[in-house]
Amino acid sequence: MQKAFTFFDTSGLKDDEIHLAVIETLGENESQWRLPAYRFNICLNETGESVGYMSLRIGDNEFSRYIGHIGYEIDPDYRGNNYSLKAAILALQLARRHGMGRVTITANPDNFPSRHIIEKMGAKYEGTLQIPPHLHSRF
Repeated sequence: MQKAFTFFDTSGLKDDEIHLAVIETLGENESQWRLPAYRFNICLNETGESVGYMSLRIGDNEFSRYIGHIGYEIDPDYRGNNYSLKAAILALQLARRHGMGRVTITANPDNFPSRHIIEKMGAKYEGTLQIPPHLHSRF
C-alpha cells in the first residue's frame, strides 16, 4: 500500500518583498500532471496583491520531464521586477523539504525572459525536447 502524500505548511514561503499564498493543493489523482501539486498566488507582502501565480509539482513522471516541477506566470503589469525568480527560489525551498534533490524547470525555446530567470537561479541548460504527440493535449 502506497503511503499518502503529506502537504507541508507553506506559511513561511516569503522573502522581503513577496510571499506564496496557497490557492489549492492537489493529490496525484486530482492533478492534471498526475503528481501531487501546490498552486500559489504570488503576492506582494506590503499590499497582499497578487502579481501572478506559480505551481510546484512534487515527484517525477513522464509529465515532469516536459513541464518541469516549477511553473510560473507574472501578470503583464508586474513583469520586470524579478517576482518569478523570487517565487521560484521560495518554491525550490519547499521542493527541498519534500526531499527533491533535483528540480526541473522548463521554458519554451522562444521564451527568453523565462529562460533568463532559470539561468539567474543557477540552473543548467540540459537541452530542448519535443513534446510527444500523446502528451500534446496536456500542455
